[in-house]
Amino acid sequence: MRYSPVIIFLLVILLFSFEREKAEISGKNLKWEDIPIKYHIHKDCYKPIEREKCFEAVTSAFKEWESPECTSLRFERGEDTEEAKASFNSLDLKENKNIVVWIYNDWPYEPNGLALTTVTYDDKTGKIYDADIELNGYNYRFDVVTNPPSTYTDIQNTITHEIGHLIGLDHTFEPSSVMYPTARAGEIKKRELSQDDIDGVCEIYPVSSGCSCSAISYSE
Repeated sequence: MRYSPVIIFLLVILLFSFEREKAEISGKNLKWEDIPIKYHIHKDCYKPIEREKCFEAVTSAFKEWESPECTSLRFERGEDTEEAKASFNSLDLKENKNIVVWIYNDWPYEPNGLALTTVTYDDKTGKIYDADIELNGYNYRFDVVTNPPSTYTDIQNTITHEIGHLIGLDHTFEPSSVMYPTARAGEIKKRELSQDDIDGVCEIYPVSSGCSCSAISYSE
């Protein structure tokens, strides 16, 4: 068994441009076999804003991907983590955590990269074992945008897109999709799944019996 990483960048040009490798390796689609997928947010979340405000934006992004009635995809928020960068332990898979973390000092990747997701998978089967989302808090400013347009990058908008990669989805050329590869500063439309996104997640993680692919809402 060989573990292979997929490095996924969100780059900033005039628009925010999402770039990644294809989510199909040697004819195998990347996907998680163990549901729910547990994730961990860094204990500081994004330092410049209130922690609870940041936590709510991140968890709302995960809930959005659970919302279509036609998918079995579920997430579980684990305890907050102090892990400060992406990593993978191939010797003890149980030690791995799927983390969401901001990098504040010396962003080590492409200098214009806004976010990066590293997905580790079995290159024979496409089974995903680990996925870490890192965001560039060194060069860019994030917030929960309430009144666009804004010069800030919306946390939920960005994380919702990155979760799409975390679960094995690739880019689409459908402009209304969360997985469309560009976004303007202050954009918030990627907070909500489009029908294209719903079709994608329900194809990879379907429920056991037929149902309509509409979204459900959360009251909290």
